[in-house]
Amino acid sequence: MKHRRDFDFQAKMALNRRSFLNTAASGLGGIALASLLKQDGLLAAPVQAPNPLATRPPHFLGKAKNCIFLFMEGAPSQLDLFTPKPKLKELHGQRLPESMTKNVRFAFIKETATILGSNQTFRKHGQCGMEFSDLLPNLATCADDLLMIRSLHSEQFNHHPGQLLMQCGRAAFGLPTIGSWLSYGLGSPSQDLPGYVVLNSGVGSSGGASLWQSGFLPTTHAGVLFRDQGEPVLNLVNPEGLPPELQRASLDTLRDVNQQRLDVMRDPEIASRIASYELAYRMQSAAPELADFSGESKATLEAYGIDRPDPPVGGRGKAKSGNTAQGYARNCLLARRLVERGVRFVNIL
Repeated sequence: MKHRRDFDFQAKMALNRRSFLNTAASGLGGIALASLLKQDGLLAAPVQAPNPLATRPPHFLGKAKNCIFLFMEGAPSQLDLFTPKPKLKELHGQRLPESMTKNVRFAFIKETATILGSNQTFRKHGQCGMEFSDLLPNLATCADDLLMIRSLHSEQFNHHPGQLLMQCGRAAFGLPTIGSWLSYGLGSPSQDLPGYVVLNSGVGSSGGASLWQSGFLPTTHAGVLFRDQGEPVLNLVNPEGLPPELQRASLDTLRDVNQQRLDVMRDPEIASRIASYELAYRMQSAAPELADFSGESKATLEAYGIDRPDPPVGGRGKAKSGNTAQGYARNCLLARRLVERGVRFVNIL
């Protein structure tokens, strides 16, 4: 048995030597060929980390280049602002018809509920005849410059599912939001700021971070939450005692290590990681300048309502976070400054 095992081992070793000698010529020749091609500049360059936010041309050229999405969850109902319901007003104070309540269970509506119609006065404005209530006298003057879509409807009646529907197109978790899709499809002209920025004021939306997620798209296209006061992004300033030169050297080392791994794995997520580190470094100088309103004129600040106090009615936002009106006004001005600097999509919550 011992001699048989020795024979098998020697045979395998001989086979391995024979295989090596048969293939070594091709292998060494390939290495030599690659060296010559590199010297002549004909060898493909190693994979470099691409910029995941680089601009990409759309299938059809459009006029719009940026989008500011005012997602005012908790705002007055559209029934009191720009969607008149004459029939609802006619049935004001009456019980819900049996056809609506029979064999149906509502989360917040009892069978004894009565119909509440709007007490606002609606009037047509502009050449288009768009209807606005008396609560929007200033916005009504821009009727011919607005696009009003009245055909949208939903069966979602709870806050969070309805918010997901507005942001993702479906009331489900794990889907990309509208800003992520635009960033993914078109990229962003800005080189120093994210392509998708989220601005929050008051207590914010009950949906939280799920409303600016990237879903199954690369995380590079998720919304980046900015603050309207102080540091626009938390932890953006270097810790005390860390000189810029040392930070740059650390990032260079990290980039080289990630690049080596990218050359081996060809994983686009590694390329996205490299680009994210570099973007964060550039944001350190771009973000503070962005939030500095000292260069804005007094007329501009007044037009945006930077010093406007909260209305007397207040609300849950005022009770928990101070002057909500000023925070929202600052976000509107910040959104304008963001799109001026090439940010593709800004979501104001």
